Order: sequence, then structure tokens, then C-alpha cells
Amino acid sequence: RLDPKNADTYGDRGYVLMLKKEYDKAIDDYTEAIRLDPKDASTYSYRGYVWRLKKEYDKSIIDYNESIRLDPKNATVYYYRGEVWHLMKKYDKAITDFDEALKLDAKSVYAIGVKAMSLAKLKKYDAAVEHFEKALRLEQKDEVYNDYAFFRATCPDAKYRDGKKAVEMAKLAIEKAGKDAGWEYSATLAAAYAEVGDFELAVTEQRKVLDDKQIDATDKKVQEARLALYRAKKPYRDE
Repeated sequence: RLDPKNADTYGDRGYVLMLKKEYDKAIDDYTEAIRLDPKDASTYSYRGYVWRLKKEYDKSIIDYNESIRLDPKNATVYYYRGEVWHLMKKYDKAITDFDEALKLDAKSVYAIGVKAMSLAKLKKYDAAVEHFEKALRLEQKDEVYNDYAFFRATCPDAKYRDGKKAVEMAKLAIEKAGKDAGWEYSATLAAAYAEVGDFELAVTEQRKVLDDKQIDATDKKVQEARLALYRAKKPYRDE
């Protein structure tokens, strides 16, 4: 109110609104910040992240493109754009962005870890394992443990599945994440229990996923299908 031309303040309020999950209001504030300062690369990146949270991936890519154009040496933005390509199932593009992020920051654990997931989707399983292991050697992040556990529990190729190891890593991911462990972590542990044949625990854990108030309708439908599998005493395969 006192300084309506301050782009930084709009950006800061947009960030708080994003944390409050008021995504449309956050978009409005970031858009105003961009209008006031159209050359701030970080604002495009933040707005791109909110578009991603809204699952409007095309708009997210557009904002990340502009952020990279304005600041082509920011490894983090390449990583985030790579994540969106991954969510869009454009795995080759995702890997290209992760590689660019790693050129700029060779120790980006997140880039290595999510690149492993993209490699797995392309059925390059040996390379996926190599990248998961490399990421964990650099830093034992809960996100990497969770993703690696999911891979070990659900890989279509039996050679790479290891249910016991998946359960161990999924529990470790939840322990490391603490109160920040979202429903995705419970979904991974449920898949791991199913892989070792403990379908009673798989159903119990999967119910936690569906009871989580943070899960949206689209994800809930997917997770309900997995619950049906576990009730039928069938493991999940990430085809």
C-alpha cells in the first residue's frame, strides 16, 4: 500500500501465498512483479514453479524458458525445468536439462537423482542405478532415498527389483524427511511392502496416502488404483 511499485515485495508476497497453497493469488503477485521488473530472472522461475504446482506444465516451461534466457548460468532453473519435462513424460528433454544443470553444478544431488528417474523411464536401468548411487554418495537426501526405493520396488525388470532394500530405503526416507514426508513417501513404502509380499502392510500404508488432505483428485485416482492392486495381493509395476 505504501510502495505499490516495489516488485520485490510482490515477489515476496507471492512466495508466502505459494507456501499457503493459494496458487492463483501467488501467480497474480508474481505477474505484477514481472510487470514492474520484467528482467528479473528469478521471478519467472518462481512463477514457473507455481504453474508446476498447479500442473499447468506448458505455462511452467514458458516461464522457465524466459528465466534461462535472462540468466543462462543458473543450474537450479535447468534442474526445475528438467523436472517439469519429466512430469510431462518428455524424458529425453528432461535428461538434457539435468545434464546442463550438472555442467554448471557437478554436485547437484537433485539433478543426478531425478536424472536417474528419467533414465529408468527410458528403461536405461543400469544407468539409473549408477546415478541413484552417485547421488547418495554425494549426499543422503530423503528425496533420493524415496525415489530409489520406488525404483527398487516397482521396476518392470525383475533383475533390478529388491523389495527388502526398497523397504529399508523407504523407511529411511520417511525418517529423514520427518514432518515434511508427504503422501508420496507413504506410497513408496506401500509399494515396497507389496514387493516383499506383505500386502496387509501395503494396504495400511496406502490408506495413509488416500487419507492425506494434500493429495489432489488426479493423484488420488492413481493411488486408489494401487490400493486395489494391493488388496488383490498384486504388486505395482511402474510400466
